[in-house]
This record gives sequence, structure tokens and C-alpha cells, in this order.
Amino acid sequence: MASKPVKISEEFVAVAQTESVVMNRSIGGQVEYWAKLGRQVERSGVIRTDVIRALMTGEGSVQTLTAAEDEAYLDALSTRLEALDGSDTRILDDLRSRGRSIVSTDDDGTLEVEKS
Repeated sequence: MASKPVKISEEFVAVAQTESVVMNRSIGGQVEYWAKLGRQVERSGVIRTDVIRALMTGEGSVQTLTAAEDEAYLDALSTRLEALDGSDTRILDDLRSRGRSIVSTDDDGTLEVEKS
């Protein structure tokens, strides 16, 4: 299949470049992966695109998800949380900056709450 040039913003290219290094893909491969993923999400019907848009803009709520959407959301969230090894603190830093409490367990399994 012949390739065609496509105009995308420099900001998006920068994000794709950063992610492509992490995922060991070319920039074009990363953009193509995202496009395929988005297409699959839209076609699956598991999560409605209007819900995705609302959540991404901060106008939506996970409280409005259907049972299938909630399951998909929780699976994705669990996967992201399980992958955290403590080296990337961006999520925790974001939660702290928003005044959110962070709950974890210590080495003995005792629940600890860090209040911002």
C-alpha cells in the first residue's frame, strides 16, 4: 500500500515521538497504532465515542458509564495502576496538585492515607 503524506500538528508529532520511543515504534508507526486503536474503539461499541469525548474534556463522569463501559474503564485503569513502579510520579503529582488524598499500603499491609 502506498503511503500518503498527512498534515498533523507539531504538538501531536512531539507527543507521538515521545511515545514512539517508549513503545519502540517509529513516529509513523505510533500514529498508525493510535489510529487503528481509535478505529477499533469506535467500531466495538463497548465505549461510546461521546462518552470518551466527555471524559477526555473533563465534562463527563465515570458515573454515567454503562456496565460494559465501566468494566472496560476499570480494566484499563487497573492495568495502568499495576504498571506503576514508583519511578513515574506524574499521576501522583497530578493528584497531589489537585488536593486529592493518596491511599496506599505500607510493607505490613496497613492502609495509609496521604492527605494533600
